Amino acid sequence: MNALFAHVVAACEYNIREPRTWSHLTPSQARYLLLLESLGQADNGSYQLSEVEQQAVASHRPATDADA
Repeated sequence: MNALFAHVVAACEYNIREPRTWSHLTPSQARYLLLLESLGQADNGSYQLSEVEQQAVASHRPATDADA
């Protein structure tokens, strides 16, 4: 299972390698970054999104009760 996950991660990383990608993430690219963030949080903060990644996914974050 780890090998399969590694292949999926490699494909996602390859998909967002271009410099201008950060200014217009697709929903699937944003979901991938949000998944990384949630996995890092679940592992005691072992992974955090960079500032650029945070800005890129901001418009893709699900609405919360605080947003209402």
